[in-house]
Amino acid sequence: KQRTLPQGVTGRITASGTGNPLANAPVFLVPPDGSPVAGACTDGNGNYTLYSPPGVFVVMPMMPGFVADSRAGMAVVKSGLATLNLSVPAATRTISGKLQDRASGVGIPGVLLLAQSSAGQISTSISDSAGNFLITVLAGEWDITPEGSGLAPLGYVGVGDNAKVVVSTVAGNVSNLSLAASKADALIYGTLMDSQNQPIVGIQIWARDSSGLYKANGMSFASGGKFCL
Repeated sequence: KQRTLPQGVTGRITASGTGNPLANAPVFLVPPDGSPVAGACTDGNGNYTLYSPPGVFVVMPMMPGFVADSRAGMAVVKSGLATLNLSVPAATRTISGKLQDRASGVGIPGVLLLAQSSAGQISTSISDSAGNFLITVLAGEWDITPEGSGLAPLGYVGVGDNAKVVVSTVAGNVSNLSLAASKADALIYGTLMDSQNQPIVGIQIWARDSSGLYKANGMSFASGGKFCL
């Protein structure tokens, strides 16, 4: 259950074309270039409410068989409840494959796969126990990326911008796509402090290599602002 805060976003999500409500659809509030800060499910009429700190966020419904829009942004102001109604299209294509260990070829389970089109549309899936996945999308060009925050707890390094896999579904479905992740073999750790030498907690931290092939994810913890990548 999400924590109730003085501000957030509320609205209704429907299927474009039919206008039918998307009932019981997972909905997330995501900052630019970050991981979700809030999540909930729509009710039977497609209504949702997400509570968050003030800031600019994207509202992302992640209903299987539908495609969200990563440009559906909303500014959340202090002590205010913004309204954003969304109409999302049904998927017409699929992208399927396997997420695996780069060295052994063993499937990596339980990782969020993110597909983002050149037009700003977005869809997701989670790898199964064997690492297999199926993402429902539209016709277009799609970047496919395993989410770094899901790989990190399993000991893997995320994929950098220059190593993203791009596929086209213009001609039809894409199958047998192979995605690989590399095991981490080093740590970057330390303490995040403010200008008054006080620890800062709950801040997402990223590190990228100079070639743009890898991206490491971490966060500063309540134990004195310590972090580890």
